[in-house]
Amino acid sequence: MKFLQRHMVEGEWKYSAILPPLLFGLLALLLRLYHLDEKSIWMDEAFTSYHSTFSAYQLWTQPVTTKPPLFYLITSLFWSPGDSAFALRLPVAILGAISVTVSWYLGRALAGNRAAFLLALFVLLSDVNLFYSQEARHYMLLSVGWLLLLLSLVQLVKSSGNQDKPRRSDLVLMVAGVMLMAHSHPVAVHYLAASGIAYFSALLIMPGCNRRFFYQPVIVVLLAGMSVLPWLPVGFESASTNFNWLKQPDAGKALFEYMMLFGSSSLAFLAGKKLAFGAGVLLVAVSVAGILSLRAKERESKARSPR
Repeated sequence: MKFLQRHMVEGEWKYSAILPPLLFGLLALLLRLYHLDEKSIWMDEAFTSYHSTFSAYQLWTQPVTTKPPLFYLITSLFWSPGDSAFALRLPVAILGAISVTVSWYLGRALAGNRAAFLLALFVLLSDVNLFYSQEARHYMLLSVGWLLLLLSLVQLVKSSGNQDKPRRSDLVLMVAGVMLMAHSHPVAVHYLAASGIAYFSALLIMPGCNRRFFYQPVIVVLLAGMSVLPWLPVGFESASTNFNWLKQPDAGKALFEYMMLFGSSSLAFLAGKKLAFGAGVLLVAVSVAGILSLRAKERESKARSPR
């Protein structure tokens, strides 16, 4: 009888943890494939089509592009010269669907099944996600990597209260997320920094948290990030050729400002760099406050629940 009950519970867990996210992912894929080739290929997508014609050896050893080569290698598996815009954008449509599936697991890890459905539905219908899931650029690859990283960090924080070391599965998930991010776009460093701030802030309020949860993820992130180092010299050489401002005085400062304002260029144009930078800092602070609040509520609910 106990075996049957356990089997039913395991079967219910498998059903609730596999079927819903797969259905969300399938629905997301159908939605992103709809009118995928309606718009003509624009300039940045033309660069993607051009860079995808190079071999892996050329992308890693020659100053071909200012972006890491992984996205171009993935695109080359679906597209070749002469193919349609549909084939060129198909990889990002698939990545967009994967992002919806991972969002379901992230919501479940954060606050259970209800949060999983709400977060997956939000990403499924997100205008930004839909837009970049139909544009042959790196951003959906970056998004999938970041979602995997966030999922691993949430699971690490939740397990830090009752385990003496991080689970290997969470660290493997972190490696996958960081490597996808590092090999998709240079701006990934900002997402990594913001995620790290939120993660360590959450750990600091955990009573008796083992120090392994502090240093092991850092080591994992550094090792995974180092995988892109062989490409960096040719990437910087290509950047110095394509962006003449890098050769001007105070180029380092200009590069720093450009990277810090990435994603808030419209706000910077309308209200100035200082306000845009401040808005970015505020968003990070709000994210940290939200995580701390979530952890505090979990501790209160555990304290109130009967033992």
